[in-house]
Amino acid sequence: MAGDLSLLPRAEDLDDLLERDRDDVLSVALATDPTLPEHQAVHPAYLIWLENALRDLLRDLPPPRRRVARPLAQRVTAYVRTWKPSARGLALFAAPDLWRVYPVQVPLPNRVRFGLPDVTALLEALDACPPYAILAVDTRHARLAVGYLGNASLLAEETLDLHTEHWRQTSGRRPTAARRMGEGAGRGTQRDPFEARRRAHVQAFWEHVAAETARLLAARRLTALVVGGPEEAAAAVVRALPPQARRALVGTVPLPRYEGLAEMLQRTVQAAVEAERRRDRELVAAVLEAQGTRAVLGWPAVDEALRLRQAHLVVVESSRLAHHPELPRLARQAGARLELVHADAAAPLAAGGGIAAVLRTPSTAAG
Repeated sequence: MAGDLSLLPRAEDLDDLLERDRDDVLSVALATDPTLPEHQAVHPAYLIWLENALRDLLRDLPPPRRRVARPLAQRVTAYVRTWKPSARGLALFAAPDLWRVYPVQVPLPNRVRFGLPDVTALLEALDACPPYAILAVDTRHARLAVGYLGNASLLAEETLDLHTEHWRQTSGRRPTAARRMGEGAGRGTQRDPFEARRRAHVQAFWEHVAAETARLLAARRLTALVVGGPEEAAAAVVRALPPQARRALVGTVPLPRYEGLAEMLQRTVQAAVEAERRRDRELVAAVLEAQGTRAVLGWPAVDEALRLRQAHLVVVESSRLAHHPELPRLARQAGARLELVHADAAAPLAAGGGIAAVLRTPSTAAG
């Protein structure tokens, strides 16, 4: 579906939450898919789950902590009771001076936590649906959008105005050479200059679209691009892409003209997801290759490497992140990159609990 991406969580938002040196944040993630029957009742299932989970949370907190958490739980509950579900997932972060709400069009696991900000549900969603650019192009139109967390938002739109009614077409007697070559009567040869001019304009349009796409990819820091459209148009734009933008290309798909943003997202998201899965497998293979010399497996070894600031990269299977909610904060404090990988790619890491770390070398430590 189309949506305002400014309402969605960005990596910077999560970084800001992780940087907060506080343990008084109520973090909530809810599965709120409005198409499910249990979420269409007057008292929807996600609200029932939330009320029960918050009651259990408050009961288990020591009294001083409970006094801080109770008004936050009441505010969250009041908000969710009046919220009109239009998204498949809802994340909230509440503290005495903090209030953030993120509806997303991907399912989130039901989860509540009080203490350090828990961004694991959103990180899992970001990993499952990484941002990518969608270019839909034909001979006269081009639209560049970004797909992110189940939403699509238009970045730019271009239309080629040929104004062919002002072009002069050749007329009169066909050239002698054409008669000698045995070409049949008609307008074919007479229209050749007109057609050549039209094709030159279309080619220039495709080259302009390729250049503009490269500019927007760089400006938005998007590293994945799916091009859709008729085969000739898509291939021409791909050929015209500058090298950096072409390296971002993860697939081309047939895309009918005048598709809406929701349809563009639906037809292209699989190519982006498959590219992310390939990257996950390559990353895990590289970690295993470094095992024994520059990589460690298992939570105890990874935890120690992070606390000693020896970890350069931490790789964890997405669903395992919930078992280590402190991991995103630890990684950020240690200056380590955190990468989530899907379950199939992480299978070779099963012996280490689905988590591994690549250790710093002198070059990465200096960086």
